[in-house]
Amino acid sequence: MGRALDRWVGRTGRLQAARAFIENNIEWAGLSATNTAQALGISVRQLHLLFKPTETTFSRYVLARRLEKARMALAEDRRRKIIEVAYSCGIESLSVFYRGFRDAYGMTPTEFRNSLLNAPPNIVTPHTAEPAEAC
Repeated sequence: MGRALDRWVGRTGRLQAARAFIENNIEWAGLSATNTAQALGISVRQLHLLFKPTETTFSRYVLARRLEKARMALAEDRRRKIIEVAYSCGIESLSVFYRGFRDAYGMTPTEFRNSLLNAPPNIVTPHTAEPAEAC
């Protein structure tokens, strides 16, 4: 293989490892670029460079995954308090949760939950093809 391909394969593997580490630790509120990079044995700068071709940042990726898990948890257990869902998905700020949720899904978590009141249980919501694990 040529050097460029070697670098691409290595970068792709490290990105997959980073994503796997994030998925395995998504509920951990302390999840950060620093401890993720440390776990992968790379620098924080290298971690950020892994995400550059994906047109997102490490932090945005983590927030997007947390929001998706929270959205699924809100749909799966409609009696659970919204703040409990946010915290269980690693989001420690309710304002960050509401703002991020609204930006990602076009409605607040409360509006999302209210939209499910007449929906059948265990639905697959429009933003995903299959239910994700709840936090």
